[in-house]
Amino acid sequence: MARWQEPLDAVVPAPLAGPGARIAACSLRVFGGLTKAWATPKDASPKRNFTDLLMIAAVLRRFDVVAVHEVRGNLRALQHPMKVLGAVQ
Repeated sequence: MARWQEPLDAVVPAPLAGPGARIAACSLRVFGGLTKAWATPKDASPKRNFTDLLMIAAVLRRFDVVAVHEVRGNLRALQHPMKVLGAVQ
């Protein structure tokens, strides 16, 4: 994760202290299932893995309010970034 912080800072700077809110809308294409691995094996389905979820959480953490689109009925993949982010209101 450390190697991704600098490129992430260039694209989505961390929020500044003070008044105001940062708002994001994310379309996480077919966000539902999860391959319980850090790297997705070639023929695995679904393709999303734990590394993907940590990267998604790293981006979402930079915003105060986030709307997530395309979440499927299976909430397994959504639950993991929520755990990483902590209590969500």
